Amino acid sequence: MPIAVQRALNQCVTVELGRLRQGMLIKPVHKCETTIKARPIPLFLSWRLLFTLQVAAGLKYLMDSTITFLLLALALVLVGAMVFAQIRHKHNSQSREKLVHLSTENKKLHALLRSLPGNYLSLELRDFIYRTLIGNYKQMLSLDRGNSKFLQSDLDDAIAQRKALHSGAMPTKSETLTNIEQANSARAGLKALYQYIKTAFEHKLLTKSEAQSLLDEIESRLVETGADFFAARAELSLRQKRYREAMSLWRKAMETYSKSRLAGQYQQKISEARSRIRHIQNEWKEANRERNEEQAKIMQEKMDAWAAEQDQWKKNHLYDDDT
Repeated sequence: MPIAVQRALNQCVTVELGRLRQGMLIKPVHKCETTIKARPIPLFLSWRLLFTLQVAAGLKYLMDSTITFLLLALALVLVGAMVFAQIRHKHNSQSREKLVHLSTENKKLHALLRSLPGNYLSLELRDFIYRTLIGNYKQMLSLDRGNSKFLQSDLDDAIAQRKALHSGAMPTKSETLTNIEQANSARAGLKALYQYIKTAFEHKLLTKSEAQSLLDEIESRLVETGADFFAARAELSLRQKRYREAMSLWRKAMETYSKSRLAGQYQQKISEARSRIRHIQNEWKEANRERNEEQAKIMQEKMDAWAAEQDQWKKNHLYDDDT
């Protein structure tokens, strides 16, 4: 209760009690003795006192209730502010994590496009990559207003590159990767792209048929990348006359095709690999035969030279005996 109100109530009670005391004063009537003469309390004074006490009690209860209500309201406001701050902090943390995830994903996709030859991926796969980049940049724009200028520039570049992709002619034959680092990078990028497509399908950004077509193409490129790498290394070993190594690499290429889920569409490739292995075996046999013949020829020449040397020695020896 405010101090001013409390003082006003105390003053009212004091005044009424003073009036009550005045109604019961003891007056002296003689010098040596006193006679107590009780005067009755006026009725209107008792009712005024009762009314004042009731008003004071009511005001005190009202003020106590008001203070209690204000304290409860303040507590609720503080709790609400704490809950709001916690929710806002959680939302900001989730936004930052999503922003970092999208930025990392875009860097990987750009690295994949830069590391692979222009005709390595089909038009559909490259279009999917650009669509993913454009969607990620749009989400980043909504999460990071502070860097909107740079993000908008990256978004415009991705849109322009996608338009250029559809306006240009794509080579029909894909390039073979013979460098092991490039092949490993391509396989890692294709596996990451496989996961992006599955995520896009789960978020209903692709239809089932579109997703399945892209996933089959990626799996096909994974198989072909491995098999083509083994085949290219096998031909290099063959040119260097390392026949055993060449046959081993061609067998790995053939197994890459035959153990794939899509082995049915690689029957011709498997037959070509078997044919190359037989060809290398025959070439190896021919090379061994030629080498053996060459060695035999060299040996024969050495024997002939030795025989000629012996004949010359015999002639010289016989000549010395005759003399």
